[in-house]
Amino acid sequence: MNARSLLHALPNAGVPLLALVLLAGCASVEARRSPDPAISESEQRARSAQQSAQAAEQRARSAQLEARAQRERAEDLERTVTALREDLADAGQTLIDIESGLRGAHTRADAVSRLAEARILVERADRAAPWRASEIVACQDRLAEADRHVQAGHFGTAIFFASRAQRASARLLDEASRIAARGDLLFVQGQRVNLRARPTTRGRVLERLERGTPVLGAGREGGWVRVRTLEGQVGWMHGRLLGAAAPAAAASSPDAP
Repeated sequence: MNARSLLHALPNAGVPLLALVLLAGCASVEARRSPDPAISESEQRARSAQQSAQAAEQRARSAQLEARAQRERAEDLERTVTALREDLADAGQTLIDIESGLRGAHTRADAVSRLAEARILVERADRAAPWRASEIVACQDRLAEADRHVQAGHFGTAIFFASRAQRASARLLDEASRIAARGDLLFVQGQRVNLRARPTTRGRVLERLERGTPVLGAGREGGWVRVRTLEGQVGWMHGRLLGAAAPAAAASSPDAP
């Protein structure tokens, strides 16, 4: 019986036939919708196993990244301790010179020459590591202090401050050289970009990074990039606010989400 014949027959067949037809239709639809229980269970097990494997892989990557960050933090701390020891040794030698009456052993030419060398190194560090603006300012302050002592005739003290500026600048140049050789180097393109704990704008803000700050890429998830700062902080930043090249000084970029 086709659909037209069925429609003509329904008024004469009464309600029982109509109910029977409706039940048969519902059963047919339900049969089409219900998957094979065996296949569904198998697919579910496979999906669960895949999700577990992905989660385990993510945990392993996170542990590896954190271990590397801790290792590099320890190396950075060791370099800082070495620098402090050098400064302390230099200060001690300056005191020895003063107490033993050797201040006159340094001439104005010695102080001026050391100050000029230090100034060149500070300028190079400023160009190579613009993300270390506060350290550059500290070096410039030491240069200014050295210059004041030159004018006052305290040549040994001037050499001391110039030497400190030289060593600090050399450390910045070393850092810039080390990170430039890495293939995972990225630069913050926004003015103040949020580093978040999770790859979402709802993630907790760990810190805010200034424009031009270098970070090390460590994976992606959607439009987000997992990064590690030079200080070892690990978090997520949106990919549109990162770039492979340092941003131009005069350019403007949006803030992070």
